[in-house]
Amino acid sequence: MNETYEFHEIANMFPMMAVDEFEQLKQDIETHGLIEPIVLFENKILDGRNRFLACGEAGVKPHYEYYKGDEPVSYVVSKNLHRRHLNETQRGVVAEKIADMKGGERTDLIPIGTKFSMDDAAKKMNVGRTTVARVRKVKQEAPELMPKLESGEMSAYQAVKKIEHKKLQEAKKQEVIKLEDNRPTIEYCDAVEWILEQNECDLLITDPPYKTDVDNIWEFSRDWLPYALDMVKDTGRAYICIGPYPVELAAYLSIKPPEHLILENILVWTYRNTIGPSPTYDYKNNWQAILYYRGVNAPPLNCPVMIEQFTVQDISAPDGRQGDRFHKWQKPDELARRLISHSTKEGDLVLDPFAGTGTFLIAASKMGRIAKGCDLSKEMLDIAKDRGCKVA
Repeated sequence: MNETYEFHEIANMFPMMAVDEFEQLKQDIETHGLIEPIVLFENKILDGRNRFLACGEAGVKPHYEYYKGDEPVSYVVSKNLHRRHLNETQRGVVAEKIADMKGGERTDLIPIGTKFSMDDAAKKMNVGRTTVARVRKVKQEAPELMPKLESGEMSAYQAVKKIEHKKLQEAKKQEVIKLEDNRPTIEYCDAVEWILEQNECDLLITDPPYKTDVDNIWEFSRDWLPYALDMVKDTGRAYICIGPYPVELAAYLSIKPPEHLILENILVWTYRNTIGPSPTYDYKNNWQAILYYRGVNAPPLNCPVMIEQFTVQDISAPDGRQGDRFHKWQKPDELARRLISHSTKEGDLVLDPFAGTGTFLIAASKMGRIAKGCDLSKEMLDIAKDRGCKVA
């Protein structure tokens, strides 16, 4: 009869094997015996839970060895990552448990000088930070769904959508903004964190930082765009304003849109009223790109004016000498009006995760749309507030 051991809490960060995988393991142990020993730590099973149970069912006496290292968490992660077929969400569940351990009762399991923030745990498990954040949201708001995430039956994205749908059903009438107070709302928040809290929108329109303002445009674009596009309805649209730089275009075009959206066109906003030094080796940029995504079930564009139907929108840039110009990359009000009127109707939800001074959202609210956004620049938010936005 096999000895009885409890499973260590570190080992329990990983889900048990699926039934078919366990049956294969048991048959292998019945045929060849236990090849890899079961590893104990603090007199509990640190590695080998499935082997231990399979030995019991196969009638094979297991053999053990004690873990002698000083990084049991890293040890278990390394053992399980190479031998287990875990999907993105399952790895995210483990990463969330690792990050949670930092503030739990067993901080002694993490060596001095080792940091396990959410980002660190995500990297350790080779999973996106957003997935870990989604898992944590599910754990906090719908813990009854966690077994489905751990088993791989449901993705973290699906679980979050389920939570948001429930919220929407519980307060479906409360989201309607009264006509007498239809000002756009901008929150001081990180774009990805904010996006994950929103309902599906009819229009995503935004002007994110360009490659001149971020360290790595490839990483930056991957960190936010997939999750933002996920929030667009299959009847909706998205306009993403980006710089004209080849590397920036390549970074954004490398991102595959979700199945319910099509990257239909690359629009061009061009302007002829800027001044500056003459170029020496290269040409002077007087245009910016706008990635246009269309939902697979989107209605026709509301674009009756012939001049607005072209992929090139020729509109002067905001000029402080003739009007309001609040920041360097500000888009013209006319461009905002065109894109929003083409793609939405009154009462639709418009989201902007890089709202800046609120140009797109202000235009949307003036046309009777529900306009929400966020930004991490307090300077920009102060200007947005002065322009009439509600800043949270």
